Amino acid sequence: MAAPHLIAAREASQTIRGHGAVVVNGETVPRRVVFGKSGDAVLLGLTVLEQLGLAVAPVQRRIIPTDFLLH
Repeated sequence: MAAPHLIAAREASQTIRGHGAVVVNGETVPRRVVFGKSGDAVLLGLTVLEQLGLAVAPVQRRIIPTDFLLH
């Protein structure tokens, strides 16, 4: 379904949204996705990382496994 929405650069963009499977290190998570244009940056959201038990190590610029504590 094509619909306008605000992107990170705070500009309106017409994109296609749908459902897909995100696979990281062999682990799959079903997610809602936004299909960008050719050449657009790839963005992996926090929800997907959390569902896969992953976190961002910003200094090393890597995605790493992590243990989550649920309160």
